[in-house]
Amino acid sequence: MDRVRAEESLLEALNKVKQLKNQLREENLYLKEEFKLLNSHENIVGNSEAIRDVLKQIEQVAGTESTVLIQGETGSGKELVANAVHGMSSERTGS
Repeated sequence: MDRVRAEESLLEALNKVKQLKNQLREENLYLKEEFKLLNSHENIVGNSEAIRDVLKQIEQVAGTESTVLIQGETGSGKELVANAVHGMSSERTGS
């Protein structure tokens, strides 16, 4: 009877380890994406939620063949955004 309980306990522990391993893998992927996003645009400085949203949008639109209209006030960094979109686009590599 003790052997059965020990086996059950070990299986339970193994399942918990597998669950934690999967959770760590998912968190690792998320953090790699965040790091890549924040460090892929060296000319765009900032860490606010708004900046992160803009960087995500840059990545999304750079992967398309669509024309992009960038609007904003003078001095808001429209040229930096345009350069970032171009730098990440397939047009840059000629693909």
